[in-house]
Amino acid sequence: MIVKDRTDRALNPASGKRTPVKNTLPDERVASPAKTLHPRYFDPAAFLRNHAFTIVLFLISLFFIITITNPALYLNDEWITANQLHQLSTGHQVTFSEGKYGVTKEGMVSAYFVSRQNVLMYSLALPIAALPVVTLFGLLGNNFRLIVILIWSLCPVLVVLLIDAYYPAYARVRGVRILFPVIVLALFLFMFNILSYRQFVFSASDAPFEVAALVLTSHLLFALVVAVVFETCRLIVKDPWMALLGTGTTLACSSYIFWAGTAKDHMLTAAVFLCVIFFFILYLTYGRWQDALYSFFFSGLLIWVRPEVGFFVTAGTGLFFCVPLLRQAIQDEVPLSSSFKSCLPVAGVFIGGIPFFINNLLISHNWLIPAFDLPRPVTEAGTVTNASLLSSPVAASNLAGELNLFETLARAGDMIMYGMFKGFSFDTMIQGLSGVLIFPANGNTGFLILCPVILIALVAFLLWNRDIMAGIQDKRVIFFYLVLMILAAVFSYLPKVYAMNLSPGVLPDMRYLSPAYLPCGIISIWILSKTPFLPGPQELVMSGLKRAILFVPLLFLTMIIVHPFGSMSEGYFRFFECIILAVLLLILGLMVIHRLYRENTLFVLQAIPYLFVFLLIAVFTFQLVLVIVFGVLLKFNGYPLWIPVIENSFRVSIQAPA
Repeated sequence: MIVKDRTDRALNPASGKRTPVKNTLPDERVASPAKTLHPRYFDPAAFLRNHAFTIVLFLISLFFIITITNPALYLNDEWITANQLHQLSTGHQVTFSEGKYGVTKEGMVSAYFVSRQNVLMYSLALPIAALPVVTLFGLLGNNFRLIVILIWSLCPVLVVLLIDAYYPAYARVRGVRILFPVIVLALFLFMFNILSYRQFVFSASDAPFEVAALVLTSHLLFALVVAVVFETCRLIVKDPWMALLGTGTTLACSSYIFWAGTAKDHMLTAAVFLCVIFFFILYLTYGRWQDALYSFFFSGLLIWVRPEVGFFVTAGTGLFFCVPLLRQAIQDEVPLSSSFKSCLPVAGVFIGGIPFFINNLLISHNWLIPAFDLPRPVTEAGTVTNASLLSSPVAASNLAGELNLFETLARAGDMIMYGMFKGFSFDTMIQGLSGVLIFPANGNTGFLILCPVILIALVAFLLWNRDIMAGIQDKRVIFFYLVLMILAAVFSYLPKVYAMNLSPGVLPDMRYLSPAYLPCGIISIWILSKTPFLPGPQELVMSGLKRAILFVPLLFLTMIIVHPFGSMSEGYFRFFECIILAVLLLILGLMVIHRLYRENTLFVLQAIPYLFVFLLIAVFTFQLVLVIVFGVLLKFNGYPLWIPVIENSFRVSIQAPA
């Protein structure tokens, strides 16, 4: 540990000597999180100094995602959220669709809404989060695209300003300061975009500006996820370069780059779920009850966003928090009254759940019955009453509102049991799980294809269990909590894996399991950091960036020009799936060889890091393919790419040859 004094040197308590402070990434000179996260007063300068690199990651991620995506819809499910936002922004009711989205050209309600009795069945969490963006767009009218172009142009400028101010060693290339060249480049890019600028229509009655607001909100959530993943990794592994490698690994081994360009709520779910994990790890690290309160607050919000995920995450976090406190009371280590007082942060669930209750009162007129439960007949579960809420949406809402407290609790319990065990059996679960993990029967992408790092970490844990557990000796409780969060995210949809395996509507990946990408990526890089294969995270990060410049275009060109599995999207998918599986199996084989023949396998220690980097590049490139094939080319009810220069380049290079 290095203790800061008032000079530009640091005092090493072990030697008593002063040594120059390193200009590391991120800055090691800041105070510990225990002293800076909850100051008595908020100091913007200190916050900026302590979290400058996190803000840099946020800005880079926002710049990247705006560059490659366009504001449009991908699934007809998004019609619900877009209609909710439209009706919310105009002050109308938000229970039933008023038809801006999801109607035919003749004005007839589409089959999608007919099958759902025109009920807007989703939570209002994402529409409310996007409401400020709609308001901002309204100020600029048909020129609202300009604000996004301006944000995009400012991102690199703000990045180099922060690096120049806080990490000057990285602000020069071959001795040349990069600040002014980047500012000039950003200015020219902005000018080029203005020269080729076309308005996004806002004022027309069918203008999909609500879609643009939802997509931009997903962009911001994506950038937030990147920043918080880095902070979480830094809490666990301490080494900033390893934290940066963990951030890149977690985001590469996921489908977030794709979902960040849609109006689905998967990025919102991931962001709230990550906040639950981050604040609870803060609590486990420093023991502050405020951090536990924040974690449970976000658990309550997660119940609002995705009740099925929020229920299991809250239950798991609550048990992890309360059981040790109650055990101390049972063993007479502390008074029982003190243990109960220590459990008070759990009340944060109810505070965070207030929007959930209000949302339910608005839609179903019952504080515990969410909108998605209205079309379900009670008789299918058969435990509450023989009456059905399905007769009509209006009748369903009225009937739900007439339930008394005991009937409401029974209905809510029945709803949970229905969601957990409807059509559940171990045979169907095993069949579905085997497909969902690698090659789903519906032809989509398996979980382990997009998140192969968890399998590498699992094999490493089995081979080097003692070394890994010894390396995390003082943080085992965090390790087991991350494992519990993986189980919570997976178990939320475990009874539905058979349907996911077959359903053509679950595409392009196993998107309902997407929250699990976060704890899987974080715990994987933590495990691998305790093995002999990742000795130099800084070298891996830098070599990964250099190799990505080469291999990402190379993989794209091979897919498009050679297309060894065909020129259709299925062939493109198979191309990347085979590459990822081949590299994954090679890494696992080399790990086993090194474990069995330690003395004569020096080549393994040299090969695995490079294979690992290539695996990350392959999965990352696969996500870019998903963005282009399933995103930009197939989206509807929206606009072209945000940035005019990128739009024109894309039209010439991709769409014209096609």
